[in-house]
Amino acid sequence: RVGRDWYPRARYNLYHTVHLDVDNIGKFFKAVAQDPALAELMRDFSLNGLWKSPSTPPDVLRTTNLKILRLNFIDTRNYWLPTLISYATSSVTELSLTHCFTEDVRSLMHFLRTFPHLKHFAAAEMRIQMQPDEETLADIPEFPALRSLCLSGFGGLPLRLVNTFVGIEGALSHLSVLKIKLSMGELAR
Repeated sequence: RVGRDWYPRARYNLYHTVHLDVDNIGKFFKAVAQDPALAELMRDFSLNGLWKSPSTPPDVLRTTNLKILRLNFIDTRNYWLPTLISYATSSVTELSLTHCFTEDVRSLMHFLRTFPHLKHFAAAEMRIQMQPDEETLADIPEFPALRSLCLSGFGGLPLRLVNTFVGIEGALSHLSVLKIKLSMGELAR
């Protein structure tokens, strides 16, 4: 609004880092529908879902340059999630899931596998519906080689996830940071 020369830089600053929740995402979708190039400016995106689905997502968000993706209170099977991440899967290098839901560990691993350049993964207080059943996950091909893995949660979930990552060939071959946060009761098990 100051002038044409300021417009490109202002757009970059406004859309570089975007924090939304499903209650205010409608305005963002409307802006992107009017100018799809805005999604290409995004580098850092946080979405707080609170277990809801946003109203009328656009057909596709071309988040081709997105590097950091933070999902909070999201069901990883949600029908609109691919709309948000379909173009970002090749560019995301850092993913954080907090209070997110997935059906089972295998589904979570397949979700992570959609990000081939993923280097940093953090999960806190994940909700996984199915209990573990001695299945092997070693057959998940082309899993990204993580550099950092940070897991925290309740019960034995962080240890269960570490065991899963250890079982996937190549998943931890480049790991330099491993952070696990457990309750004191878990250390005795």
